[in-house]
Amino acid sequence: MADNFLKSGLLDSLIVSPAGKHAHGKNYGVSDNHRIKMVQMMVSDLQRRWGKDKVSLSLREVQSTNVSYTYLALSELGESYAGAQIALLVGQDCLDNFHLWNNYQEILNQFRVLVHPRIGSNSRPLQGMTMIKAENVNGASGVVKQRLVNGQEVATWLLPEIHDYIHQNNLYI
Repeated sequence: MADNFLKSGLLDSLIVSPAGKHAHGKNYGVSDNHRIKMVQMMVSDLQRRWGKDKVSLSLREVQSTNVSYTYLALSELGESYAGAQIALLVGQDCLDNFHLWNNYQEILNQFRVLVHPRIGSNSRPLQGMTMIKAENVNGASGVVKQRLVNGQEVATWLLPEIHDYIHQNNLYI
């Protein structure tokens, strides 16, 4: 998905920011340390292909002890990158519950929201959102995790080093 957002021409750069403590107590299935390690591998791969000036990693949200709210995370990024237009990048599957997000109207009013098409999702972007032109993908993290739990193969959806890391550390099993 990150490649398609970068290919869209709608971004000058990409800051990957793993979610922190979920407001509704969602369990990510693995420790933050494992999540950070896998995201670092993904970001390193993107930097090799797109350049370090184009892709960076922010661990501020995942390392915070506070509950994580997307609106606050975007606002903090806006303060850190004064003058930059901050955009939220989501998969189409997130649109089903977007209206339940904390301060979702403020997100739509203050930030650009770019949506990546997903297989199996018929949700339409809300006013103020932009659906990028890209091939539908079926690689939502929840789908990948469920396939791992079920013992199904996911190698085509993951970088080889992330796939190996998951299996070496017996994650999501």
